[in-house]
Amino acid sequence: MQISSKAKALAQEILRAYSAHDQGNWGESAASFAKVYSALFLDLETEDINKAAQHYVEALRIKDLIDAEPDRATRLTDPRWGEVYQSFLKNAQTLRLDPRWAYHHHAGFQKHKGELDYWTDLMLAERYMLDRILRHSRWREKRSDGRNGPGPLPFLYMVSAECHDLHHPQAAALSLEMMAIYFTVVLDEADAC
Repeated sequence: MQISSKAKALAQEILRAYSAHDQGNWGESAASFAKVYSALFLDLETEDINKAAQHYVEALRIKDLIDAEPDRATRLTDPRWGEVYQSFLKNAQTLRLDPRWAYHHHAGFQKHKGELDYWTDLMLAERYMLDRILRHSRWREKRSDGRNGPGPLPFLYMVSAECHDLHHPQAAALSLEMMAIYFTVVLDEADAC
């Protein structure tokens, strides 16, 4: 599989978005998410792209406030999770995603902070994202054993996220490589319509 320069650039941009978020650079993070969204949602206006990115970053900002609480036991039940969900829902509405994306994305982040199985929800959320992005179902529908599985793209996304959370150079390189493969497939599907 030939990885295009555009796929590499999008991989770098989404990792830049999350890194900026980690450093509390909300404007920079939103700008990077907007660049990724603009490449994936060609039917949306720039204003909607920017709003969606701001909603996503607002959800991450509130999540970080919850994460900063010293009592880890209360993270799972913090009432601010409702605000996180509402921001993800606004993101979904703006990007015209199935609202179940917001539910599972929110649940995944909440469970992550509660140290529960978060990857199942995040992979389900990614399936709803891919339903919106991909033009046909070659990568979404499995027609043989394990048809209820998410397919390879949500796994690539999660491997990248897991590597990002390790915060060391080798993991960062692997994270970038996984996202470049992910975007190569996604962009190929977009061009195939």
